[in-house]
Amino acid sequence: MRDGSVNIDTRIVVADENPVLAGSIGTLLSEGLGIDSGAVTLVTPISDVRILDAAPDVLILDPLLIDDLPGLVRKVREQHPDTSLVSYASRPTLELARYCMEIGFRGFLPKSMAPRAFVAAIRVIQAGGTFIHKTFVRQMRAEEMSPTAGRVLSEREEITLQMVARGYSNREIAERLELSTKTVDTHRTRAMRKLEIASKPELVRVAFARGWLF
Repeated sequence: MRDGSVNIDTRIVVADENPVLAGSIGTLLSEGLGIDSGAVTLVTPISDVRILDAAPDVLILDPLLIDDLPGLVRKVREQHPDTSLVSYASRPTLELARYCMEIGFRGFLPKSMAPRAFVAAIRVIQAGGTFIHKTFVRQMRAEEMSPTAGRVLSEREEITLQMVARGYSNREIAERLELSTKTVDTHRTRAMRKLEIASKPELVRVAFARGWLF
């Protein structure tokens, strides 16, 4: 181990659909962490099989690019239980940060993060720590102090959001759940407020992250 660097045997996998971005991250990490470039494996396009075959110590990925995020996390945990999962999100939100940490990620970092800060965060995670970008730490703390802190979706609210994300209209949801359209709209509005979702595209991203669309 060099002074200030991570263990030279560290295996880092960067999984992304953009090969240019993945290559840039790989170069940044090998130079910033003082490890051989061969210690960083790029998986582009994203492939569960290639990720698992690489046996990563640190796995860096954008959760919104993974079709079945819970499924991938489960596979990684089964085959490589010591892997540190790091979310490197293109569209980071508080809900996504919360969800990633709930299912076992060790880091939540936005892709807009400064290169030096990104390397420092990976260093902390590789050493066994946890790193959440300060923006979301502040939001989480504010949420803990909020009168609505700790509120979770009811079963009806979650089912309603799942169906909305899948493209069902309020009327179709009402017919399937045998509810009034007004009640469906109430469930939808309340659930989106709880999860701090402001738009349909954002709801779809959250639905992908939670595995609701599979």
